[in-house]
Amino acid sequence: WLNFFDEAEMLSLEAMASVYLPEPGIAEHAAAIELLRAAIAKRSESMVRSRALDMASLSEALLMRDELEDGLAVGYDAVELAEDLRSVQITERLCRVRAAAAEHPSSEGRDLVERIDGYAHA
Repeated sequence: WLNFFDEAEMLSLEAMASVYLPEPGIAEHAAAIELLRAAIAKRSESMVRSRALDMASLSEALLMRDELEDGLAVGYDAVELAEDLRSVQITERLCRVRAAAAEHPSSEGRDLVERIDGYAHA
């Protein structure tokens, strides 16, 4: 049952520690972004749930750094990957993305908010 606990999982956990600090700063978000990109790259395609979680966290970190284009693109990918999954953890993580996207008044930000709402209420 420990097959999932590999280098990608360790990178993801380290990133979560950076993002979920009480008041993460620029350096913590930058570190988390790089760690999450590395984790996603190392995940096998069969690890759909873990990839969706990492992508949601990456989207949130990017949006928190006002990297709107990349943050929204990764957020859309995370929702698409999660569509066939039902997981409380994914729903919670996507709700964090939703909150970060809602801070950006663009039509793309609103569209991502609506897509996440559709996922959360499905």
